[in-house]
Amino acid sequence: MEVLNSRSPFPANSEKALAFAAKHGIACSAGSDAHSLYEIGNAYVEMSEFKDKDEFLRSLARGKIHGRRSSPVMHVFSTWARMKTRFRRRK
Repeated sequence: MEVLNSRSPFPANSEKALAFAAKHGIACSAGSDAHSLYEIGNAYVEMSEFKDKDEFLRSLARGKIHGRRSSPVMHVFSTWARMKTRFRRRK
């Protein structure tokens, strides 16, 4: 379960996800959800190598989550890019 999404502007979302995962024994993960080159690698899980599905899940459960939130400015850039794309389609 993703407990850290670096694009989420609200830390409470991550805290709730982490609490839910802990309560239900769900392995935790993280994701950058990168919308730009500058956001790639903002969040990730450092975990040992694995060979199959079961090893993956064990490795993920023991993994260490690293990350930082994307700047709110990145949301402005993403919104601007979407608006430009929509405007171009209307022409």
